[in-house]
Amino acid sequence: MTGGSVIKGESSRQTIEREAMEELGIKLNIEKAQLLKRIKSDNVWIDTYFIKQDIDLQKIKMQEEEICDVKWATYDEIEQIFQEGKFMCNRWEFVRDTIKDFIES
Repeated sequence: MTGGSVIKGESSRQTIEREAMEELGIKLNIEKAQLLKRIKSDNVWIDTYFIKQDIDLQKIKMQEEEICDVKWATYDEIEQIFQEGKFMCNRWEFVRDTIKDFIES
C-alpha cells in the first residue's frame, strides 16, 4: 500500500500513479484502478484504489524514506503481519473488510 498527497490540479488517480513511481519505481496500469473506498475526514478526502497488476519485485526501487519492505502476500498473510504489529495499522484497518473480495477475484 502506497499513497500520498494530491498536488494542486492533480486527480487522485494521477496521484497514485505518481506516488507509485516515486516510492516504488513502478509504472501502474492506471486504467485498471478500481475505487475501493472514499471517505472525508475533516478537510481531507481519502481515495483508496485497488489495482491488480503483475509486478516484478526484483525491479522495485524503494524510496527508503517512505518504504521499508515489499513482498507478495495473501489476505491471510497480511492479516497475520498486521496482528504481529508489523503492518501500518491505519492502512490495513481502513481497507481490510473491503479488499478481501478484490484479492480473491
